[in-house]
This record gives sequence, structure tokens and C-alpha cells, in this order.
Amino acid sequence: MTARKLLLIDGDASSRMFLDVNLSKFGFSVTSVATTEEALVSANKDRPDLIICDAESQTMKGIEFCWMIRETSNLKSIPFILISSDDNPETDISAYRSGVDAIVRRPVSIRALITRIETLLTRLEQVIGDSGQAGVGTNAPPSQYDLQGRLQALSLIELIQFLHMGKKSGILKVQRDGEIGEMVFQEGEVVFARARQLEGEEAVYRMASWSSGEFFWQVGKTPPEKNIQKPTMKLILDCCSVLDMENIIVNPSS
Repeated sequence: MTARKLLLIDGDASSRMFLDVNLSKFGFSVTSVATTEEALVSANKDRPDLIICDAESQTMKGIEFCWMIRETSNLKSIPFILISSDDNPETDISAYRSGVDAIVRRPVSIRALITRIETLLTRLEQVIGDSGQAGVGTNAPPSQYDLQGRLQALSLIELIQFLHMGKKSGILKVQRDGEIGEMVFQEGEVVFARARQLEGEEAVYRMASWSSGEFFWQVGKTPPEKNIQKPTMKLILDCCSVLDMENIIVNPSS
């Protein structure tokens, strides 16, 4: 099996060596660089499976670099982990809004970092992998949907993030205990949502609170109806304000 490729950016030589050596021990192929300029060249030359970046990189802050990656068409879907010693919630919100998938605090626990890496890589494969299938045990026939799974394994916020990064178009249906909701995506932007009597943003907030249930994704052209105007990244940020942000990223509460 081919080793998964990690791109590591850390301006501190001793920290970079520590992470490089330990990640390599777990079977990853690690490319480590000191600056974001080197990282961008490396990423375009040999696309990594995941990026790990120090928040205080020497030439560009990690959050800014993540934003650049999300704006680069051939790199935008790469999972991005930020390593930071800043425990400020406002900074975290800014990081997630810029497209960061996970934040790991210093001093870095290698096992915690490995867990984050494996989780993000697995979820990326589930959502935007070549197979187009995810999850088992749902009630719907597999052939009817391009993607299906359980919210216990992949939260709605994570689904929105992945579909947004992949610029997907289609309909996402979510159900829990007889309650059904749906969201319409156009080129990665959420343009319509409905759940029970709720519509628009309120429906998204409602579905984002479900910690259990099933989701079904179907690719295709979507109807012109629209009841959400705000950009999807702002919608995600607002969900994080309505709910407990850490629970959303890891395991949302109902």
C-alpha cells in the first residue's frame, strides 16, 4: 500500500524534525519545509494527501496559507491541520472560517495528531473519494444515491465543508427519528434548506444539531428555488456560533 503523503510546514527546525521523524514512524511519507513559499511549490509539484502547518509560519500565518490553499483550484480539497499554541476561541473561529479542518495545540501529542490525520483522510475518502460511496447500514437502496452514511460518523457541518470544498451540486437529504430535512447545493454553495416548518438558515441550524441519523447525497442539477443568500463559509461560521463549535467539529450534540 502506498504511503499517504503529508506536507509539513514549520519554521522551527527542531519542531519540524520532531514531527517529521515521528510521523514517518507511523508510515506516512513526509515532506517538511520551513516556509509557505516552499510549501506551495511542493504542493503544486507533488500534491499531498494532507497539509500540516504551524500557525506562526515564518513568511505567512498558517490561517492565511490555508485560505490560499482553499483558493487554489487543484489543492482546495486537501485536508488542512493547523498547529497552534493560541487557545483563543476567536482565533479558532477565524481559522475554521478560512477552511482549516482541525486545530492541534502545542505541545503536540503525536498520537492526538495521528488520530486527527487518520480521521480527516478517512472522511475525505468517504465524501469526495473516487468511489462516490460512503457508509453502510442505511435504509435507502445504495444505487439510488451517490453517497450515504450516518451522522454519527460524519456530522452535517463536516458534510457541508467537504461538499463546499469540492464545489458539488446536488441534494443532501438528512433524516432522524422520522424528521426529514434537505439542503440544495449549487457549485458547493448551499442555496436552499428545509426541515419541518423551518426554511433557509434556521433549517440548517436545526439539522446541524442532529448527532444521529442518516444522510443521502445525490449529484445532479438542482432546481432554481433559493432561500439562502449568505456565502456557505459564513453559514458554517454562524452554525458554529449557534452550537458549541468543538462539538460540531468532532461530534455534534443534539
